[in-house]
Amino acid sequence: MTERKFTDEEVIRALECCTTSADCEECPYYAHPVCNVARSKDALDLINRQRAEIDDLTRDTIPKLKYGLERANKYGVELEKKYTEGEG
Repeated sequence: MTERKFTDEEVIRALECCTTSADCEECPYYAHPVCNVARSKDALDLINRQRAEIDDLTRDTIPKLKYGLERANKYGVELEKKYTEGEG
């Protein structure tokens, strides 16, 4: 028997059910034989995947932002110089 794979939204909804509601029947994991273990494993997987995605985005985006900021600062200095020296 293959275990059902829960979506990220279902994992989040299950965590919300367990922390805010006493009605287990609303939980996506309700029929799972060891719901607390499965839910915890899936929540940890979700957190680790999101952490990796944030790390990837940070690694790719920060250098681009720094480059853009450097160019914007350089252009701003050039414009300031141009207009303060009477060229504009």
